[in-house]
Formats: sequence, structure tokens, C-alpha cells
Amino acid sequence: MIKGNIKKDLTKCNTGVILCYNIVKERMKLKIVLNQIIPDPDQPRKTFKEKTLQELKGSYGKLGLIQPITVRPCNGKYMIVIGERRYRASLLNGQEEIECNIREDIDDKVAREMQFAENSQQENVPPLELGKAFLEHRKKCNLTQKELSSIVGLTESVISSYESLTSAAEVTQAYIISGQLDASTASEINTIKNKEQQAELAKIAVDEGLSRAVIREAKPLIEIQPSRSMQSIVAQARYNITTSHTNHRDILNELKRQQVPDLPPPQGKYKAIIIDPPWPIEKILRDARPNQFDIDYPTMTIDGIMELPIPDLADGDGCHIYLWTTHKHLHNALHILEAWGAEYQCLMTWVKNVGFTPFSWMYSTEHCLFGHIGSLPLLKLGKRLDFQAKVREHSRKPEEFYDLVREVSPKPIIDYFAREKREGIEAWGNETTKFKTEAVV
Repeated sequence: MIKGNIKKDLTKCNTGVILCYNIVKERMKLKIVLNQIIPDPDQPRKTFKEKTLQELKGSYGKLGLIQPITVRPCNGKYMIVIGERRYRASLLNGQEEIECNIREDIDDKVAREMQFAENSQQENVPPLELGKAFLEHRKKCNLTQKELSSIVGLTESVISSYESLTSAAEVTQAYIISGQLDASTASEINTIKNKEQQAELAKIAVDEGLSRAVIREAKPLIEIQPSRSMQSIVAQARYNITTSHTNHRDILNELKRQQVPDLPPPQGKYKAIIIDPPWPIEKILRDARPNQFDIDYPTMTIDGIMELPIPDLADGDGCHIYLWTTHKHLHNALHILEAWGAEYQCLMTWVKNVGFTPFSWMYSTEHCLFGHIGSLPLLKLGKRLDFQAKVREHSRKPEEFYDLVREVSPKPIIDYFAREKREGIEAWGNETTKFKTEAVV
């Protein structure tokens, strides 16, 4: 229902009644009762945030409607072409009528293209909704992306980017819908063809706030090294964009990581767990000890070590934890023990017969944190925390240490990341035969 008396002479403006109307080339401005207006069910935008509508409602209460909405006749009522948010806010505000531009010259095709042009200029328009609407409209009207581009005022690449999001991995789409990924970042991730890899990168991007630069750097690494872990690729991508050159030693480490076979985790429960994790080795230490430049195993991140299933292996009645650490990572080792649910008790020290001097002190010792999950007393009390032993191959621990463990900790005992087999201790890892105990002199 239109409020007011429409004159036959449509070229005149009647300012003496509740409305002012004009018709110029089938366009008319007048006020229409809200219950005579219906939303367009095919409007590209499906989501209207409550907060935005409340803000508009407050604005209308003070200033009134600044810009009329655009409608077109439809089955005795008026369908919204542009301005559904203003219409919804007016409903919330309790208004009975709203000022409208009536367009009788608009068909479905033109209405949709006007909505595209309007929505693409607004902030926070859900990109997935726009992408789906672009695809549906182009298919219905047999338009190319280039043709639609010239109609709605967006570049062809932008339209292509919006449309491509509709084929993104489900996880990626969920992050877009929730607003955790913006359209441009999601588009970068969406160029990864493998949906599982795309979903992994999307999760890391959300959890760690990855920049588009890091994502762009990661994409070629994913393509050429598809079996590599996503966390590892992201770590290298970050490194690459913050340095002037790629550190080939780090790349070598990652290539070695790919060659490590997947092993099923141990299935038993243990009274003692010995673990010498493959700590990340800093560049300065590699420079100080060039013979360790190409270490023969892949290293892990601190987060990766924290996530090892050590708590699952601990006997429920109590378990001793022996965590080997470097000087550099002593503080990390304490946090890792805590992450595993173990309580730190003391520090065991291997006094070596040789050392090296990367800074000022000679590093002639190595340490092993002793902690426990639950309560489990030692089998023998009063043993010294320090022991002397010769240095052998890199990362190879002395037999004196294992003899000490056998004296004070009950069985079963597991050596996690073992590089040789020892009597009375279960060895787990992909290099359990790297060294032979009987060769010790």
C-alpha cells in the first residue's frame, strides 16, 4: 500500500501530503507501508549482523532514513532491490513505512547485477555468499567473468577469487563464514589443490595468525614436498621471508624429516621412560661445531616434542622420566616435563672428557632432567647425580647412564628415540640399530 494520493500529473511534486514523488523514466520516490515490502529471496547477501542492524536502528531514530531503498513491483507488492539492511533496521525501529525508489524498469537480471554492485562496495559482505551468487548468475545468464566484471564494476580477477572460494575445503569455508579468515587470505590458501593440505594450512593460519606473505612462501614448498608436515613448511616459510637467503642446512634437515618412516607409537605402559629428543639445533652451534653441520637425523620443534605421547606411555601407578637436554634448551626441557604432566625432581650431569667453546665457557657437560609422573620411589637411594664418561658419536649417550637407570628404576623401561639396543630396556625409534653396544671400548 502506498501512502498518499497519487496525481494523474506525475511530473509535479505534491509537497502538501505525506509524500513527495517523481516519475522520471519509470522511477518513482514515495513512502510505502513496510508490510507491503518483501525481501528478494535471491539476494546475494544472506547474512545480516544483528549488531549492524541495531546501529542502523539507532541512527534512524535520530536522523531518519537518509537514503531511500530501491524496490520494484512484484505480485501486488514491492520487492527489495537494494537496501534490505535499511528495511530490516526500519522494522526493528518500529516504523510503519519507509521511503522508496520504485523501479518498474528492472527485471531479475538487472536486479541481481545492481545487488552485486552494491554489495561488492560494502565492507563485511560474506565473500562466500557473493561468490555463490556470482556463479549462479553467470550460469543463469550465460555470462563470462569478464562480462560480469564490466557490469558490476569489479575486476575479473576479483570475481574469479570470490567464485573460487565456493570450492574451498570445508574447513576453509567454515573459517571464512566465522570471519576468522578474510577473503584475500582464504583465496591464497584456496589455490592449494589438495584439500587436506589446504585445511591444515587454514588451521595454522587461524591459530597462528599467518600473514599472506608466509602463506605465499609456503605454497611452492607444499607443491614440491607434498609429504612434508605442514608445521615444518610454515616454519621454513617464516624463516625464508625473514632472511636474505635460504639456509640450506635447514632445508636439508626437512628433507631428512621426509625420509623418516611413520612408526606406530609404543603400545605398552612403562615404569621408566628415557628420551633424548631431536632438539632443534641453532645456527650458531652448527657454525661452532662444523662437524655437526649435517647431523644424520631430522630435528623437531619444541611444540612437536611437547606433543609426543609420553603421558600415554607412563604406568598409571607411577613412572620415572629421564629427559636429556642441551644447555640451550634446558629452560624448554622444564616446560616440556610440565606439558607431559611430570614433576621435575633433579638434574643429572654427564661430565665429558672433551668439550667445545662456542661462546666463552667450555661446554664439557650434558644434562638429563629426572622427573616423575605419579609417585614411584627409587629402587636404590643415594646414587650420585653426576657421572663421568667418554664422548662417542653425536647424540650417543654413555653406557654409564644406562647402568645407573637400571639400578634405580623398575622395569619395564623404554628408550624413546633409541639409537641402539640394550639389555633390559625396550628400544623404540627408526634408528634402534644405528650403534652397536658391544662395540663400546
